[in-house]
Amino acid sequence: MDTPREIMQVQLAENLRYYGDMRFKQLTLFTGAMTVLGAALDTRDVNTMLTAHLSSRFAISAAGLMFTSVIWVMEVKSTVYWVATRESENGKDLWPRPKDHFLSQLNSTNAVLFMYIVSYCFWLVCARSWSYHPCLLLVIGTSWLVVLMAFTARSYKHMWLHKE
Repeated sequence: MDTPREIMQVQLAENLRYYGDMRFKQLTLFTGAMTVLGAALDTRDVNTMLTAHLSSRFAISAAGLMFTSVIWVMEVKSTVYWVATRESENGKDLWPRPKDHFLSQLNSTNAVLFMYIVSYCFWLVCARSWSYHPCLLLVIGTSWLVVLMAFTARSYKHMWLHKE
């Protein structure tokens, strides 16, 4: 018969595995979508006008911006939930935080965050280049990037500043 502590540890392990698996699946989905969108830019019909003021290039870049934003938010939230589970009272025993060292900020979470920032900036430059209103798009796109980065910094603050 399992004790309540053993049952809790099994559930914590399942939660950690669930959020870790979800992050991997999100990254796979993101990589696949960026591959499809990138391949769409390389087609013969990429210069087609969908409407009088909407090119297919702009539509593809706008889709890249939106998809990057959505997956970015999902990644931050799943990371925060994973860390909250790990930092819970019983989670610390099950999965202790690694010891701090001078390269402790060089981790998979920050590497994936950097990838989302680069992807967003790439699609923003593309959208600006193919827009009829590049200045307006740049202001809106940059403002949204600031919102995403502030959301990420606020969500990751505990993780980034935490010292053992």
